[in-house]
This record gives sequence, C-alpha cells and structure tokens, in this order.
Amino acid sequence: MKSLKLLDAAVPHTDVVLQYLDQTHILGLDALYFYAFTLKALGCRSRLSDAAQRNIRALRIAPFNLQSSEAVIGWLNSARMILRLQQEFGAGYTAPDSVDTVRSLSMGAGYGSNPNLQDTCDCLHLLALLGQPDTRDSTRAFVDSLQISSFGFTMSPDSLQSNVHVIYAGIWCCRMLDIPVKYRRDALDFVAACQSSNGGFARMPDSLPDMETTRRALQILTSSP
Repeated sequence: MKSLKLLDAAVPHTDVVLQYLDQTHILGLDALYFYAFTLKALGCRSRLSDAAQRNIRALRIAPFNLQSSEAVIGWLNSARMILRLQQEFGAGYTAPDSVDTVRSLSMGAGYGSNPNLQDTCDCLHLLALLGQPDTRDSTRAFVDSLQISSFGFTMSPDSLQSNVHVIYAGIWCCRMLDIPVKYRRDALDFVAACQSSNGGFARMPDSLPDMETTRRALQILTSSP
C-alpha cells in the first residue's frame, strides 16, 4: 500500500482488499497495526471494527528489560507501533515512563547497546512520538559522523558497510535532527543499484528483494532533497 502510494499508483481491486480485511482475524500487535493503517491508507477508517478499537485502547508499552541488542530492537518496534496506534485510533495514551527508558539507551551520543544508526533512528522517532524530541548537539554529531561517501551512511563508527535500511535510517535521522545530507547522490545511487530485475529492492546489490526494503527504497528515492 505504501509503495503504491509512493508511486502514485491506485490500489487495484480495493473492494476485494476491504473484503479481505473485514474477514481477517486480528491476532497480535503486528496484525492489528497493519490492519488499522491499511484501512487508513484506503480512506476507510470507519470500517475499523469495534473489537480492534477496544484492543487498541487497551494497548500499553511493556516494561523494558535490556538483555540483548535484539531485545532493544523488539521493544522499540513494539513501542512505536503502540504509540502510533494509540495516537491515531486510541484514547490519548502517552506512556510518560517510556521517555526515561528511551533516553537510558543513549550511550553519550548515539543510541543502542552498541550505538548505531538504526537504533538511533528508532529512538529519535519514538521520542518525537512521545513529545520529547532529542535536540542534543552530541546526537547530531554522532549521526553526522556516520555520513560517508560511496554509500551515504554507515551503520556505526566501527563499520564501513551499508545497506538500504541503514541509508533510510540515516536520512530520517538527518531530517529529525535538521542535519544536511552530505552525500545524497551517493546514497541514491547505492539504493538504485539495489533494485532487482523483477522491480523489487534488496538490502544490498545482488541480494534478494523484499517488500519492506522496497518500501524504504521508494521512500528514499521519492523523498524531497
């Protein structure tokens, strides 16, 4: 849906899509999130079921327990989806305790157990959703230090590799922190090189494409300078 919108293309057989959504059993946070925002993208918010609305209003962000980098990623992703659902369809849940939790993931400048661009992007987005955006110069300096020629962005200070998701995170970090993108042309060229013969985009050239990477690649390629 997002990819079609980025391409200014109409959603084919909208009536069939809506019929599918009406018959779908919504199990779990991911399914609830995509169900609700698909209806919004189709301009059919009013079709959101009563059960889904009750489930959204009942959502709460779980206590955070840092065990691994995977745990950090999972918690940030769940917290983001819950806040977006609550703000768009819920009853104003603000999760004030989560602000301190997100800030605790800052290791002086970047965010994450091993500070990196992806976790920093997710934390910046979450803080913005919580109404407490990060405006620190140290965060800006961290993101700026990860801008490199040839790729546009690299994942962390000790890495020289990149992929479409890293570039996506870098560009959105720059937007949230009001930092100029230094190597925009390099980033666009790298993303374009990740398009496969079937039209989809992969994380890196000569890899297998997937839908989420395709959406992010299109968002990069169609975004304003």
